[in-house]
Amino acid sequence: MIALEDNLTTLILLIITSTASIIYYIKIKRAHEAYEGAKSIVDSIVSVFNRQLLKIEKSFSSLESRVIKADISSEEAYRLSKEVKESFERTLDDLQNISKRVEENEKAIATFKNEFQYISKKTAYSPSFKKIETAIPIQSNIVLDQLTDTEIEVLEIIDDKGEASVPEIRSKINKTREHTARLLKKLYDNGFIDRNTNTMPYKYYIRKEIKETIQSLKNRTIL
Repeated sequence: MIALEDNLTTLILLIITSTASIIYYIKIKRAHEAYEGAKSIVDSIVSVFNRQLLKIEKSFSSLESRVIKADISSEEAYRLSKEVKESFERTLDDLQNISKRVEENEKAIATFKNEFQYISKKTAYSPSFKKIETAIPIQSNIVLDQLTDTEIEVLEIIDDKGEASVPEIRSKINKTREHTARLLKKLYDNGFIDRNTNTMPYKYYIRKEIKETIQSLKNRTIL
């Protein structure tokens, strides 16, 4: 009986020892893995730090080289700065002269503007001023003699209607739209007709300066 109890105790101790060994093994393994991870992180940090140190070393070397060059060329830099200062002073003088000229020009322009406005008002209200509506002598039948029969017919159509558009005139003279448009443009450019741009399409009407001439021509044709 005593031997059985001893064996059972031994078995329990063996199980406990094995379990503890397994637990310690797992902990040691995890610690090893953590150590390897930490070592990798430390290696990365060290590598980055080394690269930063290398960059700093190169920067110091470059800075040292620049300081040496700056020390060597300090006299030249002083000479150049003096020349720049003198050039700036000359430029400033030139700008002041230009500013004075601009002010003088502005005053001259203002004076000219005032004189022009005075002359414009005086001319606009002068009893002897006569506005010229057209550049051609349209009060004479000689002007109409320079037109073709179709152009005279267009003027008579417009005079009869008071106002007429391109389609309306085209239907009367039996010409193409392009031909009719060219006729109206010629009469408009030469000052025979004007156009009303408030309608679509535009409507053309006889200028008041030649209405009497057109009427006299129509009366002469009837007689």
